[in-house]
Amino acid sequence: MKTKLLLFLLLPCFSLAGCAQKWEPSPKRQPDLYLVPNGYVGWLHVEYGVKGAPSLPVRWGYRVYKFSRSGKIRTSSPLLFGWAKDKIYYTTPKGWKELKVTLNEGAGMVWGETLSGSANPVVTKFDAKGNRTEIPVPATSDKFIGTWKQFYHRKTEAPRSKEEEAALKED
Repeated sequence: MKTKLLLFLLLPCFSLAGCAQKWEPSPKRQPDLYLVPNGYVGWLHVEYGVKGAPSLPVRWGYRVYKFSRSGKIRTSSPLLFGWAKDKIYYTTPKGWKELKVTLNEGAGMVWGETLSGSANPVVTKFDAKGNRTEIPVPATSDKFIGTWKQFYHRKTEAPRSKEEEAALKED
């Protein structure tokens, strides 16, 4: 009886001790500044680590993404992981207008952010003879600019890189 009581009392202590391990947050990274043409609605698509593409400029402590109406940027800069307070603005003739990020059906204008890739992302293909080919696929990030209703109706349109499209066509 004493053994069962002792076990009953000590079991929660062991469980709590396991939960008390040191928690470490994600590493901090350099923040990003997105400059989007005024009135743009659609997906912003960034491809990282693209050989021969320009690197992202750094201004005011931010990596700066200046989008055209295409909504796409290819850069040789790497995709950075970690946390930071990124900023997204519409650029207008009168200055910049901040766009709010929203997690639910709120009044924000930034939705559906996704990140994909790693340091050396590749798609591995095998032909009929079993020959292996590795196709490099850049790391990417996507986010939708627009209202919740616009995002809801276009969320399946997220763009793909040229390399991703080529790899899918070969299947």
